[in-house]
Amino acid sequence: MTDVFRYAFPNRRLMSKEKMISELNSLVCLLIKDKDDPGSNLSDLKNQATVDDLELTLLNLYLQTCYAQSLRDCACADDVGEALQSLPCKIYFSEKYKTLLIDTPVILGSYRTTKNKLQENIMKSLVLMAVKRFENQSDKQLPFLIDSPFAVCLYRRVLPGLSSSVVPDIDNIEARKIINAIVREIGQGDYYSSMITNVNSIEYINSADQSGTSILFVEESKRGVLEKEFLLKKRSFNEILRKEM
Repeated sequence: MTDVFRYAFPNRRLMSKEKMISELNSLVCLLIKDKDDPGSNLSDLKNQATVDDLELTLLNLYLQTCYAQSLRDCACADDVGEALQSLPCKIYFSEKYKTLLIDTPVILGSYRTTKNKLQENIMKSLVLMAVKRFENQSDKQLPFLIDSPFAVCLYRRVLPGLSSSVVPDIDNIEARKIINAIVREIGQGDYYSSMITNVNSIEYINSADQSGTSILFVEESKRGVLEKEFLLKKRSFNEILRKEM
């Protein structure tokens, strides 16, 4: 039986129906108690802690649901299960640029808080599940895609013109577990003679629903060419990498 979550899911445990109901009720109570107008959009909520709690709890519940679905699927088939088809992480590989691009749905924070650490762990799990899905669907194995030396680039996908109070500082500290996990998946090391470049930057998007964080792994010899194309496309990978999916 294939169990992709053996690689990706931290502290795996079955969630009971009672626990799920309790968590969902807590989220409802959180929104009801919020002092903002009930008709407010989530993006307009004044209490950032409320939005943080919603994001992290829902990500965790989604992960638990995927795990439960995988057990149901694996009971009758030797595959990773249809639950993985809808993961909110997308992976693109370009043979031309020797590049692996991983899109995640969350703009990683740049603060040293417990919630940011939890966010990082959850996103690491989602990314690793997406990696397994990518390998199963494409018949490609990550250790054979990108050679050393290579570069790791972290891009926050944001709308142009947002203030620094909305977009966190360009800082890869909260992504270190994600980056280290993927470095191992591609069969490389993070020592200086292998991962010789680490870049943090911004990618511009057209609508808020495209926001998130992207992690790019590229062979060092191709990085300059790819970066030039990225800038020519007004800081977007859409016509360079994502079109190849």
